[in-house]
Amino acid sequence: MKKLQSKRKTKGLSPILGTLVIFVVALGSFSFMLYLFAQSIISIITTRVNVNAQALILVNSSSGKAYLQYTMINHNNFQVFITHMNINNQTFVNVNIALKPNETVENIIQLPTTTSFQLGDQYTVAFVGYTAFGTPFSVSTTALAVNATNMMS
Repeated sequence: MKKLQSKRKTKGLSPILGTLVIFVVALGSFSFMLYLFAQSIISIITTRVNVNAQALILVNSSSGKAYLQYTMINHNNFQVFITHMNINNQTFVNVNIALKPNETVENIIQLPTTTSFQLGDQYTVAFVGYTAFGTPFSVSTTALAVNATNMMS
């Protein structure tokens, strides 16, 4: 009888250890999956904005008008929004441009006549906006002022 009782005690301990091992493995797996999910979300939110921009200032010397010709390409896997454009740290144009992932936008807009642009000078053009996650950003490029008398009327 003594042998039967000692075997029962040993068998009674085995299901508890088995349940504990399964619980620890499940908890570890869940924790690892949660860690990977959090890492992917953080990497998306903190990803550097990759928008390429090119600009050219077209000056019509006969009419005194100036135009900004620009091209922007969104190389991100998320949407970005451009709210305004600065030229030499002055806000010249308020815009509402939404660039989807891998989308390109090209446009020519007339600049206000309050500032004159000198042919051959270079100007810093900044495209300012925010990402789909609300993170503000700006992309700067240098624009050369060229004669556009024959291009624009």
